[in-house]
Amino acid sequence: MKRFLWLLLFLCGYAAASAQLNGVLVLKRNSKTIQRYYEGKQFTFINSDDQPETGTIQRVVRDTVYLLFYEQGHSVNAWGIQGIDTLNAIPLAYSLKDIKTVIRYRTKLNYAADGAVLMIAGGGVLVLGVVNGIHFQQPAKDWLSSGNIWAALGLTGFGYWLTRQSERHYHLGKTYHLEYYGFTTPK
Repeated sequence: MKRFLWLLLFLCGYAAASAQLNGVLVLKRNSKTIQRYYEGKQFTFINSDDQPETGTIQRVVRDTVYLLFYEQGHSVNAWGIQGIDTLNAIPLAYSLKDIKTVIRYRTKLNYAADGAVLMIAGGGVLVLGVVNGIHFQQPAKDWLSSGNIWAALGLTGFGYWLTRQSERHYHLGKTYHLEYYGFTTPK
């Protein structure tokens, strides 16, 4: 039993030692950390050719980010049902000098969907005012009050603002920059 516990302790220690991070890429504004990127995390950026790239970080070494891009397409399974599947995984390396803009998507709230709902609600307030005016046979000048118009403008404007906030573009240069922090094991 004692040998089994030593073996189990050795295997757990080996697994913990082999699961260490190679490096971390940190997006900073001046000296304040905005976002950390490490192995297994999605990384979206615009390269020096103005092409957007999205991939999973395999590793970060010195000034190079190794990403894994997944090519997806339609495929047919064994029962003849068509679906979307991963066709190919393409590993690519990018130098930090090739990254022009980092794109960060906000995922805690669904900004784009909530904003679209609010814009539709703003139009709905106006439509509801017109429908109620017709239903209660009011004159056309009384269908929309200033309160209805301001409520519709407020909902539509806030919805538009929310949809614009769903992603942030950080242009690398004076204000924003990427820093690499490497980890080495003691010898």
